[in-house]
This record gives sequence, structure tokens and C-alpha cells, in this order.
Amino acid sequence: MEKSSLEILNGFDESFKRYQDVELHIRALLNENLNYAFDKSNRPDCYYRISDERFGKNYFRFVQIKKNGVLHFISSFESYLRNIGNQKH
Repeated sequence: MEKSSLEILNGFDESFKRYQDVELHIRALLNENLNYAFDKSNRPDCYYRISDERFGKNYFRFVQIKKNGVLHFISSFESYLRNIGNQKH
């Protein structure tokens, strides 16, 4: 993403403890002033690596933390969409 695109979007929303990049990309997709293209190659563009130490004994805790992060993101994004809907009326 170019610097000018980040400036249009006012950067990352640091109120998110997790998924700041996902939230930023969704705002970019919803923004009418930005152009984008889809990569249809089906090649992975990122990898998620978890160390044995972090994943081993604490698997349940790891899953809980991930689940809580996703739920926070969904709740915040729903609120964001409601606010946009209210602004358009």
C-alpha cells in the first residue's frame, strides 16, 4: 500500500489490539477514492508461523486469545459500518 493511500485512510486504527491490518484493508476496499486489483494467482502472499513453545502446552489459551481478537474485530467493524450507514442518511 502506498503512503498516499495510508494518508487517505488516516493510517491504522490503533484502538485495535489485533487485526489492525485487516481493518485497514477493509476500509481501503470500502473507500471510493482508492483503486485496487485482485491477485488471482492463488499463490500465498503471507504465512502464519507459530513456535512450538507458544503453541505446545498453551494451545487452549492460544485459541482463546485468537477467538477473543476476532470477536473484538467483528464487533468493532459492525459498529464502524453502523456509523457509516448513519452518516449517509
